[in-house]
Amino acid sequence: MTDQTPENTQLFLTAAMPCPYLMGKQERKLFTHLTGRRASALHALLSENGFRRSQNLIYRPACEGCAACQSVRIVAGGFKLTPRWRRILNANQDIGVEVRAPQATAEQFALFKRYLEARHAGGGMTQMSFVDYEYMVEDTP
Repeated sequence: MTDQTPENTQLFLTAAMPCPYLMGKQERKLFTHLTGRRASALHALLSENGFRRSQNLIYRPACEGCAACQSVRIVAGGFKLTPRWRRILNANQDIGVEVRAPQATAEQFALFKRYLEARHAGGGMTQMSFVDYEYMVEDTP
């Protein structure tokens, strides 16, 4: 298996296709595969530089003449709990958080599919099967 490092990572550029966010625009993505023992480290490095992960791919927009898509990162140490965020927390008190091992469930998959249909209808991930979802959750960095 290839031991991927930043120095030997090969990046690819997709062909232009209709932008799912901006009507009349074309999108392109710069991407690479996350494989090998150092996939987690590569994922961390690239995500700190505006890349996003989808299954075992990591990508960022690379649209010619457009920079509308911007990754947003919140620096946890600098986060201020304003009245707006307090209202959001109060409105969602019934939601619990539990740290668990990555294990795909039918309940998660159903929620994921509803999200995709609502926010990314017609996107590539809407065709995922449960096995694809299971792989994404359990077997990728």
